[in-house]
Amino acid sequence: MTNYTVLIANGEFPNNEYCNNILSNNPEIICVDTNQKLIEKLGIKPKIILGDLDTANINNANNSVQIIKLDNQNKTDLEKAFEFCLEEKINEIVVLGATGQADDHNLANILIAYQYSKKLNIELISNYFRIMFINERKTIKAKKNMRVSMISLDTNNKISSSGLQYELKNETLDTFTKGISNKCMENEFTISAEKELILFTEIV
Repeated sequence: MTNYTVLIANGEFPNNEYCNNILSNNPEIICVDTNQKLIEKLGIKPKIILGDLDTANINNANNSVQIIKLDNQNKTDLEKAFEFCLEEKINEIVVLGATGQADDHNLANILIAYQYSKKLNIELISNYFRIMFINERKTIKAKKNMRVSMISLDTNNKISSSGLQYELKNETLDTFTKGISNKCMENEFTISAEKELILFTEIV
């Protein structure tokens, strides 16, 4: 992903080289109600802090940071951040800190990103996986023997692949476990799907 904006959410911040490389490319950073202590620890300079601001300590924010308070209690801060990106025509988004030890929040955030992936190109980064959303066809750079899993919420979704150990040829994932724990056999692989597909690629 190039020319992307990074959303930093309030979950567990991923500690891996892939995440560090994301930040080292100096993208524009939007903090989604992110705690000021984490901002200082990471040494980052967000362009914007937005959300309901119930956990962000904006009193210590740099004067150059734009503070946007979004009060809609019917949506989470991550939903409000995606809505903001849509309004501002920010289409390439990497989300850090959307997962962690709260399994309910993990699942909810993945499904929220899945919902908005029809309009935005979104990638979530956890401690262990890149989580992407395939619309039609995509080629992903990878490492040989890297773990790849896919989940389709629509059991009629026809999927094809190349470069994986267990290939799909215009097949459906009729259970949520059928696409789990595949493996990349080359330095890249390609997935095509008729409908939205959630893709997990191991960070190694």
